[in-house]
Amino acid sequence: MWALILFSLLLGCLFLYLAVRSFLRRQEWRNAVRLNARVAEVQYREVRRKGNIIDDGRSSAVVTLRFFYEGREWTEQKEYQGIVGTPTCGQTVPICLNQGNRTWAPWREVRSYWGLLLALSVLCLQITAALLIDGRGILAALSDFQVESPNLPGSLFLAMIGAILAACAYACVWGLLPSAVRPILAPICWAVKDALGRLEPVEARCEGVICRETGDDDVSYYPLFSALEGGRIVRWYSGDSVSRKKYRAGEEYTLYRDRNTGTYTLAPTPSDVVRIPFSLIPLGFGLMLFLALAVSSAGMLYLAACGLLRV
Repeated sequence: MWALILFSLLLGCLFLYLAVRSFLRRQEWRNAVRLNARVAEVQYREVRRKGNIIDDGRSSAVVTLRFFYEGREWTEQKEYQGIVGTPTCGQTVPICLNQGNRTWAPWREVRSYWGLLLALSVLCLQITAALLIDGRGILAALSDFQVESPNLPGSLFLAMIGAILAACAYACVWGLLPSAVRPILAPICWAVKDALGRLEPVEARCEGVICRETGDDDVSYYPLFSALEGGRIVRWYSGDSVSRKKYRAGEEYTLYRDRNTGTYTLAPTPSDVVRIPFSLIPLGFGLMLFLALAVSSAGMLYLAACGLLRV
């Protein structure tokens, strides 16, 4: 019992601390405006291991962003640690511009979840208070809870579980499903753009492969290219991991530049097209997981609402 109370208290204090930090961070950007900046140039400072292998962990990228505000063109730079996951040429990056001191930051660094963190803190502290007041009675009420004869602690517990499942379903939509849909839509989108004449072939040279380690045995490779555009050298890496030996340093390959956005891409290979039916398997798993979480959440919240009304 006391271990549960202490754990709930520590968790509530932790969420409260994070909520305060997030709120103070958000207040610094209270008067900021959200804009879309275009990546005009990227400089990669790669550190090579050996030969054509680039160490992503020790490399960095300096991204030059351009955007317009109040009739003025702004040009700003930001340095990122690592190369994989950084913005590429032509990409649009949401940013926040502070109108007071004219400072800026990417939107994902400014985005705040202090409201959610505060709600979690209040929930944990309320659970702590309830357990301190009548912990044994609450646990007994939970064990005696039945749908036919609901009680207040059981109904509130169902509501809490339903809210957690709803948050998990939301995270599944924005975190899991996009990565499952991308292998299916990428070749189709490329074919549509090519049919509309939006893609311009550009000859590029492979400069090596970027090695990214995310675990002891989890190693991914991403090719890095350089091409000539408007009299200047443009460097671009593919965000899709490939086999280490698929692209060889020094050899020429064809990239495709979007005439509207300026972004680069590689043509889908026959294996990419063949993998589309197999990509339906993880997509189906993601959809089933989402439906299971959503239906379970709806059921828990419905039973909780019915129980609270009857109580």
